[in-house]
Amino acid sequence: MPSPRRDLPSLTRCMAFLVLACGFLATAPVFAASQSQVLHRFRGADGQFPYYGSLALDSAGNLYGTTYDGGDVTGCGYGCGTVFKLTRHNDKWTYAVLHEFQNDGQDGYNPLGALAIDQAGNVFGTTPAGGLHNSGTVFMLAPNPDGTYTETVIYSFCSVNDCLDGAWPEAGVTIDAKGNLYGTAFWDGNDFGGVVFKLARDENWRYRVIYSLAGAYNGHSYASVTFDNAGNLYGTTNGGSCFSGGTVFKLSARKHNEWYYTLLYEFSQDGHDGACPFSAVTLDPQGNLYGTTVYGGGYSAGVVYELIPRKDGLWKEIVLHSFNFNDGAEPYAGLVRDASGNLYGTLTAGGKNGLGSVFKLTPTRNSARPESATEEILLNFSGKNGIFPYSGLVFDANGNMYGTTYYGGNLSDCNYQGCGVVFKLTP
Repeated sequence: MPSPRRDLPSLTRCMAFLVLACGFLATAPVFAASQSQVLHRFRGADGQFPYYGSLALDSAGNLYGTTYDGGDVTGCGYGCGTVFKLTRHNDKWTYAVLHEFQNDGQDGYNPLGALAIDQAGNVFGTTPAGGLHNSGTVFMLAPNPDGTYTETVIYSFCSVNDCLDGAWPEAGVTIDAKGNLYGTAFWDGNDFGGVVFKLARDENWRYRVIYSLAGAYNGHSYASVTFDNAGNLYGTTNGGSCFSGGTVFKLSARKHNEWYYTLLYEFSQDGHDGACPFSAVTLDPQGNLYGTTVYGGGYSAGVVYELIPRKDGLWKEIVLHSFNFNDGAEPYAGLVRDASGNLYGTLTAGGKNGLGSVFKLTPTRNSARPESATEEILLNFSGKNGIFPYSGLVFDANGNMYGTTYYGGNLSDCNYQGCGVVFKLTP
């Protein structure tokens, strides 16, 4: 069973060319003063093309991430992908490859999603390909005393008849307070949608599908799930196609290990309120949800939306901002929120150079515009500092942000487009 990878960078590259060739479509956005730094430029042998997965940050401020291709292992054309670590030494960073994936019938390969780190320092992630049935894996990297890591594949998808346990997990996993893992798989075996799964933490990591995302209001999920303080899970689907709306849903735990599904919002077919929610949602302390869609909005370039719970149990959607290519386009990643309620994210295409950007949104609720946001562009990518950021951002304790780009860096590498970078941004 092949991996469902889509050549999304080529689509974005075409869009960037059209934007540059045809001119900008709206008034130029506000630019904010910020400082950026490239922490690492990938070269291929140490990994290449960090994709959707945002970086993970441990308690010491070290960064962890994945690359879709690269590494020294053969068997995947351009390498099977890596897990890497950037260790902080004051203002200097040391890069190390923790694991090189192998196409050997057991290990997974070509990781897409973000990593998660538990309190013991174990690193968890997924691959959409490889494993015992070539339908993807969930893996764990356990730290050793000498600084190396040992990988264990804790689950191989499509391990039951007709792949009803799911296949092709594209997003990373989420860890609860007890160390259990939750995630989504893109396919449910019947091509009606994906699944939400749980790996219960015991000696054997018990796997269970807690909900099948099949049905008219559901679809395939590319996103990880998000917990609230009450233990409810939130996620998104794209309806099976990025041009067919999509949904935001909630799963509430019930007795006897059952989960109750609630459809919170269904995006319209015309896309005016957004189309194709590709990423997870972010919660604020009041229980409002924030997210992005890749397409839709006033310029068909994607939106930032807010979902507000109402007293009648329904949810109201607000489009906080429609991207317009001039500020950027196609936000594949989700949002991060600071203590003041500002939202930050990345735009895969568009921007000043057509190569993507980093933005900040400050929600405003006043009498003139009661539900809107003010946008600032913090960084425009230009090639050497990165090209096409598919992944989102993470904050450290000092308010610095970190992310990756799919291309860029050393532009003489990876067919003269660069193998990607890890960057730091100080607003």
